[in-house]
Amino acid sequence: VQGCLGSCWFLSAVAVVAMRGGLAERTFALAAVEGAPAGQLTVQLWKEGRWRRVTIDDRLPCDADGSLLYARSAEPTELWVSLLEKAYAKAHGSYQAISGGWIAEALLDLTGAPTEMIDLGDERFDSELMWARLRAYHQLGLPMGCGTNNAEGSQNLKEVGLVGGHAYSILDVRNACTTAGEVVRLLRVRNPHGCTEWNGDWSDQSQMWAQLIDSDAGGASSDAALPRGSFERTGVDDGTFWI
Repeated sequence: VQGCLGSCWFLSAVAVVAMRGGLAERTFALAAVEGAPAGQLTVQLWKEGRWRRVTIDDRLPCDADGSLLYARSAEPTELWVSLLEKAYAKAHGSYQAISGGWIAEALLDLTGAPTEMIDLGDERFDSELMWARLRAYHQLGLPMGCGTNNAEGSQNLKEVGLVGGHAYSILDVRNACTTAGEVVRLLRVRNPHGCTEWNGDWSDQSQMWAQLIDSDAGGASSDAALPRGSFERTGVDDGTFWI
């Protein structure tokens, strides 16, 4: 969950990296260095073309009530997200230095793998090709994210439950069929705020779900345990939604 720092781009990347078994663990592979003082942790990040060790202590910024100010896990006994953000801030010089950025940059730093950023507003953008690529990337288990533009049109975004100049995680990519025979393309997306969701068609409370008759999970899916045609919806404002 994002705190009072503009690190949505980093946390959106962390969320999807953590879903791909082994990637997040690799970042913490050196966490407990033998002989290190109590409270000292070492995290490895991909910076300047190599894996770089970043050593931190376990002290975290809190408010007067003792609540964490910045990134935290929804599970209060888990601190790895907060510690990873602290290491990332140290690698960049300060917490302020990671207030604002691109998901592609964070994915590179967390995995060491090449990344790509695609602008849906580019005059060369091909929506058919983009959807085919999203499906293929999802089948390969590649971590993905998305984001909205800055100030321009942000009020219109707010009206439909989206945040302007904000990053989101992509959790799932699906084709679905409706009773009218229409094929619908749906993304499951997560807001790192842990709240505030899309409220249009296919949102949690949308009547569109009554028209759904079948779906194609399209390979690896966070909903793999669900029956064919099922879409996980919590029904509460937890920041996770279909669009």
